[in-house]
Amino acid sequence: MQIRGDIHICLMGDPGVAKSQLLKHIINVAPRGVYTTGKGSSGVGLTAAVQKDPVTNEMVLEGGALVLADMGICAIDEFDKMDESDRTSIHEVMEQQTVSIAKAGITTSLNARTAVLAAANPAWGRYDLRRTPAENINLPPALLSRFDLLWLILDRADMDTDLEMARHVLHVHQAKESPDLGFTPLEPSVLRAYISAARKLSPAVPRELEEYIASAYSSIRQEEAKSNTPHSYTTVRTLLSILRISAVSFIL
Repeated sequence: MQIRGDIHICLMGDPGVAKSQLLKHIINVAPRGVYTTGKGSSGVGLTAAVQKDPVTNEMVLEGGALVLADMGICAIDEFDKMDESDRTSIHEVMEQQTVSIAKAGITTSLNARTAVLAAANPAWGRYDLRRTPAENINLPPALLSRFDLLWLILDRADMDTDLEMARHVLHVHQAKESPDLGFTPLEPSVLRAYISAARKLSPAVPRELEEYIASAYSSIRQEEAKSNTPHSYTTVRTLLSILRISAVSFIL
């Protein structure tokens, strides 16, 4: 039985915290990556489309962003701006990692073994700490449960951090180059080689930890059942996410 091994991550944060820049940098580092935006992409553009070939007049199948990013990363910016019908089209990709097509006499299934990296803004523009994460994240539970990790990036007011950020921006604006960081960043080629070597490993959860993980999962489910306003949506997919993240932590 084949189980999905790629991790889907959703970056949720306030505007202006460089989520889009982070997505573009990851796509440049990844061996195979496709960048798109939620507002500028349709469900067909993300999965696959059937079009008529202008030369042969035959119907041909063209893969979308998720199919082109097979065995790589697909970064979707402004994920919260997507139409609901377009978001529904990627449910199969995020779970089964395939795209099923039945159009114009073409019935087939395409591989889309990609890790989805999405960036979205909170429901009220900025993250409200007085509300629960489920209330701040304006995504349906069926889609939210398919993400293995929800990473919050908050724009907090801090004197030292704000001064350092302002000086960095002013230096880049004037000198047209980054200031001296005090260390040498890793080259993208080194990161690609490291990721390629790490993907060859396939660790498993030890037997002695299986009962502990099962008990913790059951306890979380019981706490949510007693609460009228659940803070998250814990399903069997959450348990699989814990196993995937544990395996990745061991590899890194």
